[in-house]
Amino acid sequence: MNRTHFALTAIALIVSAAAGCAKESTVGVSAAPGSSAPPPAPAASVAPSAATGSSSPQASAAPAAASSDRITVCTGQEKRDMVSVERARIEGDTLQLDTSFSGGCAEHALGVCYEGRLTEGQPVQVAAVVWHDAHGDSCKAISDKHLAIDLGPLKKAYQDAYKTQSGKMSIGLPGQSVLYQF
Repeated sequence: MNRTHFALTAIALIVSAAAGCAKESTVGVSAAPGSSAPPPAPAASVAPSAATGSSSPQASAAPAAASSDRITVCTGQEKRDMVSVERARIEGDTLQLDTSFSGGCAEHALGVCYEGRLTEGQPVQVAAVVWHDAHGDSCKAISDKHLAIDLGPLKKAYQDAYKTQSGKMSIGLPGQSVLYQF
């Protein structure tokens, strides 16, 4: 690596650190002559879903969809990187979430899943998880992301379990819950 290339790399690292990205950057860095740098390994899945108390009708455990725009049944393979739910509300059959997390140097994936059980109560209780895959991003900038999650699969699970077209559920999220009526 020549001195100019080294200086540009050092500047890129300083700018990244000043922007809240305190991780090593490879912008402008090339592999040593004759070697090839392998691509980064995919992030590993961690943290199985938490078990809850008594339950009643078991919802069908369909595999989680690749898309994060609809609620799915948790598989236990969802990444659980830190995420805060700043605001949650229901609009029609959509769960609207305002989230925040640290990062800023990589694409993040977020979504919502539920444990697959409807717990008896007035109203029926559903434990939901807001999953977050930071893809190894260790930067410190605060990012905000709005999620609009289709609750259709959860509504269908309720309708199938209780043999009714209407109902209401309390969807438990970290630190809060929202009432879903249909």
